[in-house]
Amino acid sequence: HSYQFDEIFTNMPIRSGRKTEEEMELLYSRFFKKALEVLKDEAVMILYTRDKELVLKEMAKYSAYHIEQNIAISKKEGAYLFIIKVIKIYKN
Repeated sequence: HSYQFDEIFTNMPIRSGRKTEEEMELLYSRFFKKALEVLKDEAVMILYTRDKELVLKEMAKYSAYHIEQNIAISKKEGAYLFIIKVIKIYKN
């Protein structure tokens, strides 16, 4: 597209016997990098994941991501819903 988006809604893939740890890390890394390219300033990302640690690790690489809410959907399954705001432009 020639325009940026206001939001991303995603259900991130889960680790399974078919995906290695390295493949999952690469997927999350590429996702968070690409999201900054396709999202507008002050966009929102709604992200469902069963890999909270990978989300936090990849988000830490970019100052533009800010967790608005982190909701434990199922602690037993390790399922979380993140509401993330993207702030790319510094405002005084």
